[in-house]
Parts: sequence; structure tokens; C-alpha cells
Amino acid sequence: MADHEGRRQPGQLMDIMDHEGRRPPGQVMDIIRQVSFLRGTAVSPRSAWAMAVQEKLHDIDVFTIRDFIEGSQSINRRLLKLEHKPLHFTTMTLLLQAACDEIFGDGATQADV
Repeated sequence: MADHEGRRQPGQLMDIMDHEGRRPPGQVMDIIRQVSFLRGTAVSPRSAWAMAVQEKLHDIDVFTIRDFIEGSQSINRRLLKLEHKPLHFTTMTLLLQAACDEIFGDGATQADV
């Protein structure tokens, strides 16, 4: 729900769509889904985990992969400031790796990056 000035409230997910109703590439949920799959949890908990991570990131105005990469060093500090549980080190690492895969392709090795 947005406030009276049209801003998103904490906990409110934003589904960013283009003018034709499609989600543009490069959204943070793209990498969250990849990490969710890598975690190998059951489908329902994995979906709940992905939605929880997306909600936390949206609460600190991280909507795109670019937002995530640019803010990666301050994400947990910003989450703690809003009294959210920070992302685990492994989760941050996997999200950054997934972001690199989106940018450089799945075949990129650490030597390539």
C-alpha cells in the first residue's frame, strides 16, 4: 500500500512492469529466484524464502540487479536499520554470483570476472 504521496510502504512488494505489462530484465527477483533454486529447498518454502528476501530488499529500495550490486556493501546495515534480519554471508555471496551470471553469462569463471 502506498502512502498519501504515492511512496511504497515497508513490506509492500512492487512488481515493476514495462508499458506492455511485462517485467523488464535485470530485476532483483531474477537473481533471488536463481539462488532459491540453488538452495534446493522444497518449492513452497523456496517461494516463501524468495518472497521474504524480495520484500526485505524492496524495503531498502533495492529493485534491480544494479541496485543490489551498487548497494551490496551496505545492504545488511540498511536492513538492520529497519530492524530486519540481515542476509546471511552465503546468501549475499550467492546473490552476487547470480548477478555476475546475469551480466557476464553463466559460463563466466572467477578468472573472467
